[in-house]
Amino acid sequence: MNSIFDPANLRRRLRVLRPTPLEWRWCLYDAANSAFSLIVMTTLFPLFYAQYVLTTDAPPGAATAGVGFANAAAGFAAALAMPSLGALADRRNARRAGVWCAVIAGCLCTLLLNLIRPGMTTAAQGVYAMAVFAFASGNVCYDSMLVDVTTRSRMDYVSGMGFAVGYIGSVIPFLIVLAAIFRIGAGAQGFHFAFTVTALWWAAWSLPLLLARLNRRPSAAPTAEPHPLRQTLRRIWSDRNIRSFLCAYFLYIDGVDTIIVMSVPYGAEVGLGAKELIAVIIGIQVVAFPCALAYGALAARFGAKRMLLFGIACYGATVVAAALLPVLDSHAAKLALFLLLALSVAANQGGIQALSRSCFGRIIPAEYAAEYFGFYNIFGKFAAVLGPLIVGLSGWLLGGGRFGILSLLGFFGVGAWLLRRTRID
Repeated sequence: MNSIFDPANLRRRLRVLRPTPLEWRWCLYDAANSAFSLIVMTTLFPLFYAQYVLTTDAPPGAATAGVGFANAAAGFAAALAMPSLGALADRRNARRAGVWCAVIAGCLCTLLLNLIRPGMTTAAQGVYAMAVFAFASGNVCYDSMLVDVTTRSRMDYVSGMGFAVGYIGSVIPFLIVLAAIFRIGAGAQGFHFAFTVTALWWAAWSLPLLLARLNRRPSAAPTAEPHPLRQTLRRIWSDRNIRSFLCAYFLYIDGVDTIIVMSVPYGAEVGLGAKELIAVIIGIQVVAFPCALAYGALAARFGAKRMLLFGIACYGATVVAAALLPVLDSHAAKLALFLLLALSVAANQGGIQALSRSCFGRIIPAEYAAEYFGFYNIFGKFAAVLGPLIVGLSGWLLGGGRFGILSLLGFFGVGAWLLRRTRID
């Protein structure tokens, strides 16, 4: 009986999908640093800066500007440093050491936020920017360690497992922090508790990977080239496959990140309340957990590129449906459609991100993984700038957010076309 429902066949498939201890350790780091992303970056630091750090005589818009400048400075510095950090990690076989440094620096800076007092705006921005820089830099070495912890044939599943663990692992401390803030209030004590829990969670769940015995890979060969990054750029540009994938990734991940960033402002624009939007955000994290796992498993059956193209098509359909929100008259209909769109985003978000990482890890040379992932993360960083800019300008010039949302169809369409030209599976 050659069926997927045959018990023997099912047990064999489950054994194949079962993560190894080393793969589990790698996935747990996603749960560690995703807590910082969700709790500090997305939710609490903007509130902490606006409600606690700024004084009452601060000019209008100072909170948005201050947090924006800190994020921009950290992102720009990380984008410039990522290739160099990756090259250093490759040539010294020190990818895990790079994660060690990021964890120590990120956790210390998160704890240092507890020392910020009202009026210390520059210090708050500086400490927060350093924590974000450590978070982004650590991701370069962490992503590149995918080639150290698993085989090429299992990269899709393991990468999806990492994102899935990250989604559910970030929700647990987030709910703990929210419960504490509701109990003791969103004052200094509440914020200090949140920053302490985040730092301890990040440090504790990083230890399994940091103390693991990794599969040894050859270090990148030393080079006489005075500018090794220039040599890496030449290698990337001369490889049509890698060049095509990075261009495709830049475009379609721009659309994905823009939907993530602009969903709350767009939902507020069409009349949804703050509590409804927060509930949707938490729901996305929970639903994305099994869907990221499913993407990794389905990639083994249908191929990673096909699943990526399927996810991009789903995002295109989501964009078209989102443009219909302002047309609906009743609040109930708007909320129902927004929830449906949120489910679509949750179902495909983690899968696209996970398969993009594993596909890139499969087509690059393993000995230069951190260096190549440095450029990969640059494309992801700058992609988060162009999309929101296009959406904002389109909505402003054409008179509505739905026209800006529709402009994302170009990102998904061209990205899918370039991805089809890339050899992955």
